[in-house]
Amino acid sequence: MSTAPKAEILNLAEMVSYQTGSVVSRQITKADAGNVTLFAFDKGQELSEHTAPFDALVQVVEGGLEVTIGGNPVTVDAGSVVLMPANVPHALRASSDSIMLLVMLLRAMKGHFTPRQHFAFEAAAWYWHFVDVVWLGLFIFVYWL
Repeated sequence: MSTAPKAEILNLAEMVSYQTGSVVSRQITKADAGNVTLFAFDKGQELSEHTAPFDALVQVVEGGLEVTIGGNPVTVDAGSVVLMPANVPHALRASSDSIMLLVMLLRAMKGHFTPRQHFAFEAAAWYWHFVDVVWLGLFIFVYWL
């Protein structure tokens, strides 16, 4: 079940607030397909080394993070993304006040979508294509006729 508001623009930087000496998290959505969580790190705060059973995509929205993946440190600045592979130890440390978006796409990582089995993904694409065509028709009807 998704917890994110439907069809609304979300300003990620406004959805979490920094707290001195803390890491704050806010779950944006949780569904069978995956989870999306937003984190706000006060400068110097960290998530200690751990592993996850699925690949995780980290996008830094604001600030910068020092991410260590399998013992290799990388610097991830605002606007950048890094993929943390499943079952590889990783840790994060905020080099400044930072906001991070964590995306875990569980269904894709479980192999539910393959070159031969991808109907759910294809159906969603066709649905949104249909919605686009309807909007184009409405636009022509309302503004040109």
